[in-house]
Formats: sequence, C-alpha cells, structure tokens
Amino acid sequence: MRDFQCILCKYKNNEDKCMEAIERCDFECPSLSNIFYGKIIKIPVIKQIYQVCDKIHDNYLIKQYEKDYINEYETQNMKFVWGVKSWDDLSSAKSANLYTMNDIDLIYLKDEKKYILGIETMFMFKEEKHKLNYLTGCLKAFTEFMKDNGYNTEIKPFWMDVFSYGWNINTHFDSIEDCYAMFKLLVNGYCND
Repeated sequence: MRDFQCILCKYKNNEDKCMEAIERCDFECPSLSNIFYGKIIKIPVIKQIYQVCDKIHDNYLIKQYEKDYINEYETQNMKFVWGVKSWDDLSSAKSANLYTMNDIDLIYLKDEKKYILGIETMFMFKEEKHKLNYLTGCLKAFTEFMKDNGYNTEIKPFWMDVFSYGWNINTHFDSIEDCYAMFKLLVNGYCND
C-alpha cells in the first residue's frame, strides 16, 4: 500500500493505473483528503469551524516563524507592493500578500532598498499556447498596475544593464519601472520569438 491516504482507492496497489485514470479525467481518487475536502468540508457548520481553525493556525505559524512579522503585507525586511493571487492558492486570504501563492508579485526589500519580481513557475502546461497566455496575462496585469499607479510603461532597460550587467528575472532592481521594463522585455522576447 502506497499511502494511508489511499486506503479507499481501488488503485491503492497500482500507482501506474491510478495515474492513468487521473490523466484520463474519468476518475476522482477517493483518498481521505479528497473525501474530507470534497464532501465533509462542504457541510456549513464544518466549513465555518474549519475556516476559523485554519485562520488561527495560520496566524500562529506566521507569528512563530516570522520573528520580524508586522502583518501579512510586511515584515521587518520586506514589503509586499503588488501581486495577483493564483487561482490555486490554498490560503484563506482575500487578496495577494507575502504568504499567498501568487502568479506574479512585486516585493520591496527594505534593507537593500531594491525591488524583486516573482512569477509562479510550478505550473506544467500541456501546450505552449497556454504557457504564452499565462505569461502575457501576468504582463497584462502588471501593465494595469503600472498605469493605475502612474508609472511609466514605455521605459526600456538600459542596454548596458541587460548585456553588461546581466539583468534577468532574479535581479534586485532599483525601481518598480526597472522591474516592469525587464519583465516586459523577457515576456515579449519569449512570446514573440
């Protein structure tokens, strides 16, 4: 038996058959967690209790592990500027913050006085067009943020920064506009090759 979670699954002894059935989308695994999250958690009283307990647990963990915690948008070392929460974020947060899974986010590093940009890279896309749509969607959201806040969206990275200093997605940028310019360059370069 692979896992106690799979105790009710008809494929509990055959991982290959389980994966094939899931890929065909004609099978929902009756694992204990799927039963809990698929049926039990939908009972209104259970759902409310679970949400309260989950929120209490999250706050406890945040405060325990983040000694420099201020709130979900800021710590002593960094500040959440903007982001788009992923559709599959498992937190109970209403909006993107430092502790949510975000498709794209912009964070200010207080100690360095620099900005960093992050995009979610765990998604596996079956077709190239879905990857391109994801990236252009992130760029579109970033562009809307820039325009809504009066930032210049026509700025281009200085060629020396790109070619001589090796700017990339992992660079710590001096400004939000520099972050945007590099992200726009990378997305447009990748999607329009």
